[in-house]
Amino acid sequence: MTDFTQDQATTYIDSVETHLAAAGLRPRHLEIREYDEYDTAGNTIPSAVLTWRADHPLVSAEQHPDGLLAAWSTENGWQWASLREDGSTEQPAGLPLDALADPAQVGAALLPISLGLRADAGEQAVIDAIREASRGVKHGTPTYKTCTCHTHPCGGVGWDRIEPTCPDHGAGAPCLMWHWAACCPANP
Repeated sequence: MTDFTQDQATTYIDSVETHLAAAGLRPRHLEIREYDEYDTAGNTIPSAVLTWRADHPLVSAEQHPDGLLAAWSTENGWQWASLREDGSTEQPAGLPLDALADPAQVGAALLPISLGLRADAGEQAVIDAIREASRGVKHGTPTYKTCTCHTHPCGGVGWDRIEPTCPDHGAGAPCLMWHWAACCPANP
């Protein structure tokens, strides 16, 4: 599918980023490209690269010691690879998604990979890995009364939604609350 415009690609990738952020997997770097890939007719293909550092709370430092990369193009669909120390990757592996998969599906497919699980890991395996990554603090744990961070309907605060001035989570205080939006009881 090469007739996807750059504006459409930007809208799509922005939606994917929103879903990733809701799952606690906001990429550290996101770049939407227009000129680096070409189809067989020589037309440019919109593409994007998303990266996460190994110190991200939902990226397995054991499986991805130098970080994780996800790549997308209308020609090749969604792919992922572990980063090397120099920023390069080995041959990326494909995700079992259409090139224009629903953004929520993209987040659901990338989350197990980031946690060091197989792409087809079950929901319970993902939940268990998130709990382990959060050192046993359950997602949706109610926030402190003095917390000024944005809270989700279940009362949990996402690590990427921390207010810098929050007395409980802000500058200098580690976030103790973890949240995976897909597990939130308020989400159907």
